[in-house]
Amino acid sequence: RGTQAEDEESLHQALSHLASNGIPNAYGPQRFGHQMSTWEMGRKLLLEGEEALADLPRQKKRFMRRLAINAVQSGIFNTWLLERQRDDLLATVLQGDVLWVERLGTPQLALDPASEQKRLESLKVSLTGPMFGVKMRAAVGKASAREKSLLGQYGFKLQHFAPFAKIAPGSRRPALIYPKKVGTEFEENGVRVTFELPSGAYATVVLEALVQSSNT
Repeated sequence: RGTQAEDEESLHQALSHLASNGIPNAYGPQRFGHQMSTWEMGRKLLLEGEEALADLPRQKKRFMRRLAINAVQSGIFNTWLLERQRDDLLATVLQGDVLWVERLGTPQLALDPASEQKRLESLKVSLTGPMFGVKMRAAVGKASAREKSLLGQYGFKLQHFAPFAKIAPGSRRPALIYPKKVGTEFEENGVRVTFELPSGAYATVVLEALVQSSNT
């Protein structure tokens, strides 16, 4: 909203650029609850146990238990993403990274970073970050050291997730997303932006990146 007809072209160019180069696949703030309340509940649940849910009605505990643990997993992933971005490593394969092989739909350890870097650049594999849990495919080597340090930053150990293995076993999440079928169209109230995202990605994250990109 608040844009002019002449802004449509620059927005389309910015959106096309993001679609080609990818956008950090962060979780939006809605994942963490009002004023980080869901994150805080998850933190207490991991460190203090079920007492963190003591004030909730019984019928709501099961729902909030999963939501709270997922919020912690998501927050740690966002930190991993920010640190890789800060160090200019979102498009760089480190020894021991866990990559997603697009053709096979399976994870794979990057034991030869130089050759895997070529596959990353050709989009044959995707870099993934940790959604911590006891069944998560762990990185090794240099990549493992970075991931393990994240748990320490928040005062967690991997075994803290063990009681929640059924509801939050752990997984890997792509570092970047590539919007598909992007489009822009000027309307009376502004420019309508359209795109498609994979499951689990946040449209608000794309829009934030679009605004930042179009203003530079």
